[in-house]
Amino acid sequence: MLKHTFCTNYVNEGMDTKALRYIMGSQV
Repeated sequence: MLKHTFCTNYVNEGMDTKALRYIMGSQV
């Protein structure tokens, strides 16, 4: 749940999708 919220906020900030995927890959 926390990770989902973080990712949602990250996207809302308008960050790069590639950066988001990189973070997601590191978190999993």
